[in-house]
Amino acid sequence: MGILDTGLDPATAGLLAAAFQGLQASGPSRVPQGLGQVIGQAGQAGMETYAQTRLANLKEGLTSMQLQKLQADIDLQKQFTGSGLLKNISDADRLESLGTQLSALGHAGGASLISRAEQIRKRKSEEDTLATFKSKEGEG
Repeated sequence: MGILDTGLDPATAGLLAAAFQGLQASGPSRVPQGLGQVIGQAGQAGMETYAQTRLANLKEGLTSMQLQKLQADIDLQKQFTGSGLLKNISDADRLESLGTQLSALGHAGGASLISRAEQIRKRKSEEDTLATFKSKEGEG
C-alpha cells in the first residue's frame, strides 16, 4: 500500500505538480527560459493537477445521479467557455436542449436556460414582425 492509495489532497497534488514542473523547466535547454516562463509553467501545471485531483476525489464519493449532474455541469461549462460562448448563447434550440437535459437531471440551471431560449425566440419573432412592417413600408 502506497501513500497515494488513500487519495491525495488536491492542494498537495497541485503543489507537487507545480514543483516538479518547475524543476523540469529549469533544466538545461537549447532555448533559454526566463524565470517568469518557468514560474508560469509550474503554476499552470499546479492548477491543472489541483482541478483534476479535486474532480477525481469528488467522483469517488458520488452516486451515479450525482455524477451525472457533475458531468452535466462540466459539459455546460465547456460549451459556454471560450469561443463556444458567443456561438451557442444565441441558439435557442441548443439552449433549450441543454436546459431540458439539465432539468431531467434535477439541475436548477436547466430552467434558466429554457427561459433564455424562450426570450431569444420572442425577440426573434418581434424582429421578424418589425422587418415585415418595414418591407411593407418600402413597397408603398
